[in-house]
Amino acid sequence: MNTDVTDIYPLQTSKQFVNSLEDNVRFRGAPTKLVSDRAPVEISGRALEFLRVYGISTWHSEPHQQHQNYADRKIQHLKQMANTIMDRTGAPASTWLLCLMYVAFLLNHTWSDNIKAVPLTALLGVTVDTSVLLRYHFWQPVYFKAVKPGFPPDTKEHLGHVVGISEHVGHALTWKVLDSTNNKVLHRSLLRPANETAPNLRLTTLGGKDTSHVRPTIFSKSFDTSDDGTKRDDPMDEGTKGNVLNEKGDALVQLSDLVGMTFLMDPQPDGQIFRARVVEMIDNHDDEVESHPDRIKFLCKMDKNGREDLLTYNQVLDYLNRDMENPVLWKYKKIVSHQDPLKQGDKDYKGSAWNVLLEWETGEVTAEPLNIIAKDDPITCAIYAKENGLLNTEGWKRFKSCAGREKKFTQMVKQAFLRSFRTSPKYKYGHEIPQSYEDALRLDRIAGNTKWQDAVGLELGQIHEYKSFKDLGHKNKDSAPKGYKKIRVHLVFDVKHDGRFKARLVADGHLTDAPLESVYSGVVSMRGFRMVMFLAELNDLALWSTDVGNAYLESYTSEKVYIIAGPEFKEMEDHILVISKALYGLKSSGQRWHDKLHDCLVELGWFPCKAEPDIWMKKNGELQVWEYIAVYVDDLAIAMQHPQELIMQLTSKPYGFKLKGTGEISHHLGMQFSRDDDGTLCMKQRKYLEKMIDGYVRFFGSKPRTNACAPLERGDHPEMDTSPFLDEEKTRIYQSLIGALQWIISIGRFDVFSAVTTMSSFRAAPRKGHLERIKRIYLYLHKMSDGKIWVRVEEPDYSGLPNFEFDWSRTVYGFMSELLPNDAPEPLGKWVTLTHFVDANLMHNLVTGRSLTGILHLLNKTPIDWYSKKQATVETATYGSEMVAMRTCVEQVVDLRNTLRYLGVPIRDKSYIFGDNESVINSSAQLHAKLHKRHNMLSFHYVREAVATGFLHLTHIPGKIYPADMLSKHWGYSDIKDILKALLFHRGDTAEMG
Repeated sequence: MNTDVTDIYPLQTSKQFVNSLEDNVRFRGAPTKLVSDRAPVEISGRALEFLRVYGISTWHSEPHQQHQNYADRKIQHLKQMANTIMDRTGAPASTWLLCLMYVAFLLNHTWSDNIKAVPLTALLGVTVDTSVLLRYHFWQPVYFKAVKPGFPPDTKEHLGHVVGISEHVGHALTWKVLDSTNNKVLHRSLLRPANETAPNLRLTTLGGKDTSHVRPTIFSKSFDTSDDGTKRDDPMDEGTKGNVLNEKGDALVQLSDLVGMTFLMDPQPDGQIFRARVVEMIDNHDDEVESHPDRIKFLCKMDKNGREDLLTYNQVLDYLNRDMENPVLWKYKKIVSHQDPLKQGDKDYKGSAWNVLLEWETGEVTAEPLNIIAKDDPITCAIYAKENGLLNTEGWKRFKSCAGREKKFTQMVKQAFLRSFRTSPKYKYGHEIPQSYEDALRLDRIAGNTKWQDAVGLELGQIHEYKSFKDLGHKNKDSAPKGYKKIRVHLVFDVKHDGRFKARLVADGHLTDAPLESVYSGVVSMRGFRMVMFLAELNDLALWSTDVGNAYLESYTSEKVYIIAGPEFKEMEDHILVISKALYGLKSSGQRWHDKLHDCLVELGWFPCKAEPDIWMKKNGELQVWEYIAVYVDDLAIAMQHPQELIMQLTSKPYGFKLKGTGEISHHLGMQFSRDDDGTLCMKQRKYLEKMIDGYVRFFGSKPRTNACAPLERGDHPEMDTSPFLDEEKTRIYQSLIGALQWIISIGRFDVFSAVTTMSSFRAAPRKGHLERIKRIYLYLHKMSDGKIWVRVEEPDYSGLPNFEFDWSRTVYGFMSELLPNDAPEPLGKWVTLTHFVDANLMHNLVTGRSLTGILHLLNKTPIDWYSKKQATVETATYGSEMVAMRTCVEQVVDLRNTLRYLGVPIRDKSYIFGDNESVINSSAQLHAKLHKRHNMLSFHYVREAVATGFLHLTHIPGKIYPADMLSKHWGYSDIKDILKALLFHRGDTAEMG
């Protein structure tokens, strides 16, 4: 049936055609036929695959016969109407797309002579409401309500133009409005016409002249962040970019907070960039009301020569906003260019015939005389001279002897870098971070406040509250106990996202002797934590989390050490303080806290799991299930029927732990937890991913694009890259990016595992092409940021699988049975079925010939563990690599089954392993299979012996793509999308994906 409904979709590239087609099906339903002119993107494999899924037939017009395609005539009609509307309203040419979408909406809601009906009525079978079209027309000037006016009193309205109808935002009378101040399209329902009847003269004069050029500079987080005044969930939202905000989203509106902050100024004409510090606030009440953003000004010191400048409030905030994109900056010298020869009287002459232009990692670029820099840091000068061939040039010859000794020169370069790293200033969120207590006092004097001193006082107050030191008196009157060693302590400073100043007292544990007893302190594995999470959902237990505040200070240290108190201890300065508590920084502090918690939990009736020592267990007699506590240092995940009972025990005497963030689990170890509408628990990594993107922005200056649908290109071989090697700085960036990716894999994003495994091989000496591939992985994660793991506890139904039972007693394996632990706790709770997918990619690395093994483990329907690693041996055929992968999988299955038994979990007799190599499945499961690859003998017999015991069921899955491919190959999105969606992106029952 022809309904004549028209939809407009903006595309950045033609590759987005299929996405638009998916959106159209999502909002309008699947059509019966797709008529096109055979454009390449319309007949691509991806498009055809989508059409097959929904059973949509196709028809293509004859080449050069556009009249055969009705859409071409419709597009011409849309363009004509859009041009007419823009001519009549005076809309600028840049609004053509918005106008086309408005015209499509208009035509969909009005009578069509072509079908003798209203298009949307014909499609939906209901009478559509046209009220929204009668109130305002396209490009009509309107005033819309400001979410939060500024102060001094701003107008409560903003000027904009209606540019469309909001079909999917707000109620029926909601419009798209183009804000005249920033050219952003907003969704608003509170509008009024901007006409001469009731003009807002602060925005528009009667003659129509726009005076809205003065815009607010600091807003609350809610300003234009969403249409209902709530924070947007979309990390790509730019509505609040540029605002100085704290972690809670509130603006830093206290003017006194700006004094003492620093920021980078704009480059000078000679290329120098100075860091300015706000030293004084000047309130000028004589200015005109119209210029109220300039009413408050700040005196800023520009450089060490005392140069000053007067900046307005808005200017200071603009500079600070710009610096917020790179909150942490280290200062380290690097010469970027030089000037020579110079003479007295030259504009750039500074007392030396040679100047060097220095770039600091704070962002500053300054010209300094070579003579001064050579005395202060000859190594950096020698590096620059050697790299630029200046060692035989006048003025630079002095560095020739230093740079000529290669081994000594390399050592000196490293020492110079470390010295600069340790002593150079650090800036974060516009504040200089102190390096010592004396430095904190200096910064407080400059800022005219006591914020750093207050932070130190708060930290030492907590230290004294825990009785962490034993005061033996003044060092001139008393002496330290015999056998005790003197060490030092120091303060570590930081600035939090919300503007809080933080100090932490840390012991210099490297000065102590290594304790004779073990100082190892374990933590629960991420697999162990996921098991606890799964078992809590399986057995209907509440899952809570909590954090033990100042955990180390809860326990006593066994190390015999003392300090001489410094000035930060106030009246206790120069006193001998024996360290009695497990202070942060001591070698044994982690173990002491571990012992303290161990004793506490044992007293409360808990015992550690033998397979996962940092998972504690206790029987619930009422429900006849096991309850669990997963311990990660001071972070506890609690799976209990009544977790509040444990919380009360921990916080009351004799323990008195100070717990923070206690309640139903929502954040834990970088993961976030929430429930779907049907109550299914899901584990996501959105917050940690946002931190990764922030790090990406600091390194590369902008957010990653969203045009990558897979971590790496299908079949990519990074080992064949021949691009130039990265320098030392870029290598450190590469290693930092790899480290972040490895952690996000640990907390659930296993879809990038194989790519990161491959790229981790180049950490020691990465190339430029390798860095570009790492960027692509970030692009993919940024695009696919909504991935999460759903905890689905229903058992899978494998009753339809072929079941071949053989009598292995007359084989070389004899009578076999699974070895069961005799000290495992009683199995309680609901049953669990284990499922495993295994695959190998032959010659994954073309240089070494190594294959890659990929394994995915599921408990019931929940992914619980994943593995992607290069094999230790070089296999010459697919069978060999697949058999090695199968052996690795079986080893992990045995470990997983025993771990579950030690957790008191009832598991089914058989674990189900699926593989896509039929030869390996048959030779492993068939009774009289023969081995033709003698070098695979050990793997062959290990797998077959496990099958003979009867706890494994091996099944072949035909087809090219199945779940383990995600962990063993560099895949393309079109190949893996269904599996990817089922594992990480599908809400609800995966059986409904169809």
